[in-house]
Amino acid sequence: MEMRGRRVNTGGFELHVEEAGQGNPPIIFLHPAASDHTFFAPQVEAFSATHRVVTFDQRGFGASGEADGQYQPADLADDVAWLCDHLEVERPVVVGCSMGGGIAVEFAARHPDVPCGIVVLNRSVLANPAQDSTIRQLAEMLRGPSAAEAVEMLVNAQIGPLDPPELGDEYRSTAMSTRPHVLAAVQEAFTDWDGEAALAAVRVPTLFTFSRTPGKYADLDRIKELCPQAVIGHTVGAGHFENRSVPDQLNPMIKRFLEVHVMP
Repeated sequence: MEMRGRRVNTGGFELHVEEAGQGNPPIIFLHPAASDHTFFAPQVEAFSATHRVVTFDQRGFGASGEADGQYQPADLADDVAWLCDHLEVERPVVVGCSMGGGIAVEFAARHPDVPCGIVVLNRSVLANPAQDSTIRQLAEMLRGPSAAEAVEMLVNAQIGPLDPPELGDEYRSTAMSTRPHVLAAVQEAFTDWDGEAALAAVRVPTLFTFSRTPGKYADLDRIKELCPQAVIGHTVGAGHFENRSVPDQLNPMIKRFLEVHVMP
């Protein structure tokens, strides 16, 4: 697998983009917060054999430039639409994990004619006031002298015993190198996001996957109520980043979703 990397100028900042493979539908992967384009390496390797795949560092993350405090879900979703136009990526499937999953939903809601499907990994998008309060506190820490402590708290919350040991080291490294004020801005922006309204506006085939007890993580009936076409799957023995802890389960799930719901 040969990755083709380059930087593209949006007119306000640069995005670091990498591509591999060819074939339709194209697949765009959206990394979680405190990560970068390398996060989906197992999926890029698996799907680039039959699809054009695109990964990129989202604004403010990795090698991409900052965007003057503009980190609302709508801003991040519009970046995906801009990339599709700039790279001539037609009717992609957009796969996002955690924060990236929220962006995938917002993208499909704001740009309904662009994607042909979305895949949302471990992101419920439903309102969760208690969790939002915790995230706001974390964002405040990220803006102050306790930023390093806040990043460590974030890493410990995301990485657990079901994740491969090397993933913990990798995620900690990318998290520690992420600009704290960017991470704070993104985290805070999503606490104000109306994910339910966005999900209700999605019209394309949609796959949600979850790796934890449904009652703890999402109201699955509510997801189906908002998005009747949603397919919901569960991985077994996976951590929050299920694409990295159980790619042997997740990759076939995505492949089958494409075969049955996107490419029939």
